[in-house]
Amino acid sequence: MDVNKFNDSSPADPTHNVRELVALQVKRIDDLSAANEKRTDDLRAMVIAANERAVIQANLNTTQVANSAEALRILVAATAAAAATQQTQLLNPITEKIRELEKAQNENAGKGRVADPMITNLMAEVKKLGDYRENASGTNKGMDKIILYILTGGALIIYALSHLH
Repeated sequence: MDVNKFNDSSPADPTHNVRELVALQVKRIDDLSAANEKRTDDLRAMVIAANERAVIQANLNTTQVANSAEALRILVAATAAAAATQQTQLLNPITEKIRELEKAQNENAGKGRVADPMITNLMAEVKKLGDYRENASGTNKGMDKIILYILTGGALIIYALSHLH
């Protein structure tokens, strides 16, 4: 080391120190920039992973709702078919009796006009049954609305339950 260097009264040149300080600051800025880029990349990867999980869950929920809706549709269709079959089974014997009574009435029309009160009462009851049968066919339209309400309510319940988890 040169002792005269320190004893020299001429001012020291700060260029070397300034260059070192500038180089250190540039390195620090580069390090901060690299750390920020890594953080941004990590956040982007987390968002992508969360989005993929959300898509998978949405697909699962869609499948579950579709399966439940299909099961409800099948159940409602089976219930409607069973109700229609039961109604037919109940009304067919009544309809047959009505035909027999009409036939007997037509045969007796030519024999005389004497009316038995029991026959008159029976004919009134038969008329009521005929009216009931005509009105019962309109209940199928009401059943369609009920089925629609049941399916809609079931789908809403399934949707709500799937979002509770």
